[in-house]
Order: sequence, then structure tokens, then C-alpha cells
Amino acid sequence: MPAADFEDSPQVAASVQRWLEHLGAVLFPGIMEDQIEEMMRPVSRDSAWLAHGGSGRRSRFYLVDEPVQVRFDFDGQGVLTSYAVHPRREPWRKAPDGTLLQGGDAPDVPIHFVGKD
Repeated sequence: MPAADFEDSPQVAASVQRWLEHLGAVLFPGIMEDQIEEMMRPVSRDSAWLAHGGSGRRSRFYLVDEPVQVRFDFDGQGVLTSYAVHPRREPWRKAPDGTLLQGGDAPDVPIHFVGKD
């Protein structure tokens, strides 16, 4: 099934909504990368990092359902600043070190800021 078909699926929309509700209930200001990893490792199929230049800021993507992915954004100290949940629009391509080279992008989805929603 093409990614565009996934995006229009009621099942995918329901999965995205369930993830948003769950994360809204369990995330809190100050939560760290390692706590997110501990929470997401058992429920995800894959994960990848994306660095944001030399600032130390980066995002961690988790593929949780086909094709739902969760993105967590961290500041330079590893503190969660925001997250998003959305259908994956294209296959991931990763470097040998696990860095995301392609995929994960979704500039038009809502971003949820931790401690500010």
C-alpha cells in the first residue's frame, strides 16, 4: 500500500490519535533521552537519529506501527523539548551509524511542546 494511502486510512488516524493521547499522559517537562529510549524500545520496530547541526540538538524517530512514527526532539543537553506523531511518508534510509538519511520528514504535522500544551 503506498504511503499516501496509509495517511488516509482511518486505522492509521486512530493509531496516531492513540499515540498522541498516550504520550500526552506520560511525558513531562525535563524527561531525558534515556527515559524516552526505555519507554519506546519495547514498543517500536526501529529507531534512528537526526542531528540538527553543531548545536547538539537532535531528533529521535521511532517506527511504532506500519506506518506510524513518533519523533522526539531534544535540546543539546538531551532534554525533551517537543514531539510529533504522524504516518511515515517514505521508507527510511539510514547510515551505518544509525543516522537517518532519508524519511522521517513531515513539516506539516502538529508539533507538541512538552510543558507548553
